[in-house]
Amino acid sequence: MKKTGGFLSKQRALKKFFVSIAVVFALTAVFSLSAGIWAGENNVSARKLSVTWVIDGDTIEVAKSGRGKERIRYAGIDTPEMEEPFYKEARLRNKELLDKAGLVTFEVCRDEPFDKYGRTLGWVYADGVDVSEALLKEGLARIFAKPPCGKKKYASYKAAEKTAKEQRLGMWGAR
Repeated sequence: MKKTGGFLSKQRALKKFFVSIAVVFALTAVFSLSAGIWAGENNVSARKLSVTWVIDGDTIEVAKSGRGKERIRYAGIDTPEMEEPFYKEARLRNKELLDKAGLVTFEVCRDEPFDKYGRTLGWVYADGVDVSEALLKEGLARIFAKPPCGKKKYASYKAAEKTAKEQRLGMWGAR
């Protein structure tokens, strides 16, 4: 006589249930990973953001989805601090680039998403222009190649800074 509904058949049913859930999760993970790779998002996550305040040449505040604000620090560059020469110029130029764009695109550095002050690290693009690179080209920023995020764009940032130095733009012309 065949037993139905016994302990072993319940155990087999549970095992099948958990295996099918594991397969669904695995397929979801594979699909998400492959979609990210095809979209070119191996190491960054891009978001569209609204800038609420330009703090200085390399730090901004943006509206978070929902409520609140988030501080963003540009990876790979450093601009003059308050009371240093070219602080006002760097802040103003940063503001001009961002205001012109409306919404900006922000890529978070996944290798080190936050600095020691809790600011989100990454790269900001206004109308497709890398804001950090624009500031470097105009002599309003210098390279800050602190690993890991500062190394990602080092070559292009170095070339931009070199151009500004050769043309004696911004802070490089004041020497």
